Amino acid sequence: MLTSPVPSALGSILSELDAAGYAQTSSWPLFAARCWSFDQERTAWRRFKDGLCNTQEVAVPRWYWPRKANRLLELFRTLTLGQPLDGWAAPQALREIFDATGKPRWRIIPRFGRYILASPHHESGDDYVYFGDDTLYLMARGRELLGRLSRTESLSVLDLCCGGGGVGLALPEFEGDLLGVDINPQAISLAQAAAQAQSLTNYRYHLGSVDDVLNRQYDLVIGNPPSLPPELGGLPTVYATGGSAQWIGWLEKLVNDLSSTGRALLTVFSVADGPREDSIDPLRASLSTVLKRGYSYTVRRQFPMPERRWLRHVALEIKPATDNRVEQFEIATGTLQLPGLAWRRSIGR
Repeated sequence: MLTSPVPSALGSILSELDAAGYAQTSSWPLFAARCWSFDQERTAWRRFKDGLCNTQEVAVPRWYWPRKANRLLELFRTLTLGQPLDGWAAPQALREIFDATGKPRWRIIPRFGRYILASPHHESGDDYVYFGDDTLYLMARGRELLGRLSRTESLSVLDLCCGGGGVGLALPEFEGDLLGVDINPQAISLAQAAAQAQSLTNYRYHLGSVDDVLNRQYDLVIGNPPSLPPELGGLPTVYATGGSAQWIGWLEKLVNDLSSTGRALLTVFSVADGPREDSIDPLRASLSTVLKRGYSYTVRRQFPMPERRWLRHVALEIKPATDNRVEQFEIATGTLQLPGLAWRRSIGR
């Protein structure tokens, strides 16, 4: 059940946003990164200047913004960032999006010509619908992987642990079907509403577990499953699983569900005993027995933890069955860990 039900007129509301030029905000940064580098900032700034979609979760420096506030910037700050200005009044045509206090009932984020719905920043709890760096990375890379698949036949895509459906919604049009699955009813409702409002009749969403969508054949699997071990403590239940054993079991079944030319892209967490390539990493060690096709294992970022352990955030890319190469293990370097959203600068006026 949605905390704030999506109006049946969502399609016309999105049309109003199109008429207001809201799609151009797709190049604007969202909020501060938890792990930041100058290269990421340069890439985001270049894409911003070129009017391309932002594919990084970056800081919000003042120089991104016009020197004088304008209506579109105010709408972006309120509707996408969830940070309404005092006294801000929504246009009449968009009133259904906002509550009586002027806060958005859900965030609307334009990316790659589509609109994605997510929870506002002030919402909390297990029904929170996340949109951040993982989603942006999967959206951009997922588009590339879809382009490598043959378009001469109907494709089957699985948006695993889909949240608000952002990864699937970012894909180019393709012949075939997309199935999104998530255990969060708020997320599924938002994903369904967004797809329906944008006339994506080949997109379906299922409220349930990963097990519900296994034992089928997929050409592309993309997802950010909840892989944080619960023993780390202090984690919302929506982010944790039963541990590595359960996740590896899912992974083995998912690989068997891939077609012979199929690909998969997953972002997962692993706990290693150090930050170097030769550190003991149980997830990485188990892949050689689970995966019978080529794959790459890239540590996108890693964080020190108590007891000399390191929490790794990994991009795992699985190749077609004819490709049995294991690409070089990589660790992203040159990043600076930041104290989360508290570091974010305010938008300059």
